[in-house]
Amino acid sequence: MKKLYSLYYNRLSIPNIKTDSQLHLLNDDEIAVIRRQENLAIFWSAFIGMLGVLFLYLPQYWFPELFPEIELILPVIGKIQFPLISTLFGIPLVFVEIYALTLLNIHSVHRIAAATGFINNQDKLLAEKKAKLLGISTEEKDKSLLNYGIDPLQGMAKYQIFLVTALFALKATLSNLVMKIVVRRVLGRYAVREVLDMLGIPIFAFWNALATRTVLREARVVIMGQNLIDNILQNISKNNVLKNELKSSENQTLLYDTLQFIAISKRDFHANHIYLTHHVLEVFSVPIKEKHLLSKDYFQNLSNAPIATQKLCKFIIILGFLLDGSFSFREIQRLQELNKVQILEEKLGEVRGYKNDFLNGKGIGKLENKYLIDELPI
Repeated sequence: MKKLYSLYYNRLSIPNIKTDSQLHLLNDDEIAVIRRQENLAIFWSAFIGMLGVLFLYLPQYWFPELFPEIELILPVIGKIQFPLISTLFGIPLVFVEIYALTLLNIHSVHRIAAATGFINNQDKLLAEKKAKLLGISTEEKDKSLLNYGIDPLQGMAKYQIFLVTALFALKATLSNLVMKIVVRRVLGRYAVREVLDMLGIPIFAFWNALATRTVLREARVVIMGQNLIDNILQNISKNNVLKNELKSSENQTLLYDTLQFIAISKRDFHANHIYLTHHVLEVFSVPIKEKHLLSKDYFQNLSNAPIATQKLCKFIIILGFLLDGSFSFREIQRLQELNKVQILEEKLGEVRGYKNDFLNGKGIGKLENKYLIDELPI
């Protein structure tokens, strides 16, 4: 499949879109193209979900003799009728639907990348950019954050990780099952098989549309986020005071702690956090550790750090909250904790405002001015 996805990506042409040189910001033309592409992709993904249900059940209604049920005897339960042929018939349909949705994602992510200026005809086939866009499209989880000794799941029990992953994978099937149970209770004997089967149309259409929306939103977040990181690090790498402070092993540990603090707050292997971690450690020549655990006295160390390092770490914390485009209840608690110990003065409303500016392509100039320009010594 990966080879087919790669070939399809290679054949896609770059649309003629007016882009500017500020890759971390979006102009009106870029925003219009992205929104139009997202709406079209969401419509087609829902349509594919509807077709999947129709192709599965209509042949069973039209040619019932081709789909006989077999009798199984199970311990405790006893005899049951199992739709073996129907199940086998549905398996290839699932693969076809997944393949179609993935191609739709690749096409849409490619257009969004072109609209933001992330790729053009000269660099779209560069290995790093191509791998990044295909990874977003196929929803591959990159766990290379572990290569830097940082684990977002630090302190989390294995059974919690398993439950969250399993429920996420079964969301559409569980929704369909719950809906059928509800309808049976409401309609009673009038809830004929055809009605129950067709309930899958809106449910799977909804989950397909939601999944596609999530992928395209992720594409926009990753592309804009990494362009933003490049722009920020280009500026702070010129700060000699900061470079001198970060030659200290204590300050390097504090920087490492800050990156681990973000990862634990997010509980996710997000591409932007991986990118941020790699480039921050690289810019300040911080030795990579095999494993780094968050210091128990992290807050106190941060409060006592030299001014330039302290400002940078505070900025990275807020930036880390924004870079995946979401703000969870866990992060709200973290922010309130940081407010309580007087490390950050930004309240929830302000941070959400920064996040919205980032998502809408406006950048985070106010935050940069506060921590990296107005108050960071040169």
